[in-house]
Amino acid sequence: MREVSGTKRRAASEPKKASAATKATEPATQKAAKKATKPAAAKKAAKKQATKPAKKQAKKAAKKPAKKQATKQATKKATKQVTKQATKQATKQATKQATKQATKPAKKQTTKQATKQTKKAAKKQTTKSASKITPPSAAKATVVFTGLAGQLRAYAASFPGAHEDFPWGEVVTKVRKKVFVFHGAAERSGGSVGFSVKLPRSGDMVLSFPFATPTGYGLGRAGWVSVEVAPDEAPPLEVLQAWIDESYRAVAPKRLIAELDARP
Repeated sequence: MREVSGTKRRAASEPKKASAATKATEPATQKAAKKATKPAAAKKAAKKQATKPAKKQAKKAAKKPAKKQATKQATKKATKQVTKQATKQATKQATKQATKQATKPAKKQTTKQATKQTKKAAKKQTTKSASKITPPSAAKATVVFTGLAGQLRAYAASFPGAHEDFPWGEVVTKVRKKVFVFHGAAERSGGSVGFSVKLPRSGDMVLSFPFATPTGYGLGRAGWVSVEVAPDEAPPLEVLQAWIDESYRAVAPKRLIAELDARP
């Protein structure tokens, strides 16, 4: 009986011992397993760590040529755009300058021609108007001065380059289209003498005579003096001729004045 009982106790205690042994050995097993797996994880982590920079480097290296290519293309495009713009601007400026340069002579020539035509038309109109005022040749021949007035008229016509003209129906003596003696429209009654001359030097002295007055139409301000005197009150012929001489020298060209001085 005691034997059976002891057997049962042994049988009952054996599972407990086995369980305790199992429990005792379990941490060791787990530790061993954990220890066994640790190097593998470390190796994996090390491998991962080792491959990470390589991947990053490869990725960076792959991006770099693309980025460089993109930058190069962008720079090329920008340069091309700037060059095109600059060329366009330069061409436009050059064309504008060339057009301006080309049209300038043409414009100047056109203006010159227009001015020439205008002057020609004005001259033609003036000549036409003057022809209406100027008496015909037959009428010119009838304007005859006698006595002292005739002598002064003949004296004025004797200067180098002098010639008579008949504007406004009056007799004038000119040198190179410039009047230096106004003789009047006709011979005065009673043989009186009347004429107008330019006296820049002796004008003030001549105006002191009662028969002398400043010429009208504003000519007096330019030194012109008009003389109206009866033959018996007139100054000597040489004085009247000296006034005509002074008037001639006031308007004649220097070459003709030199020719006059060279006369004996």
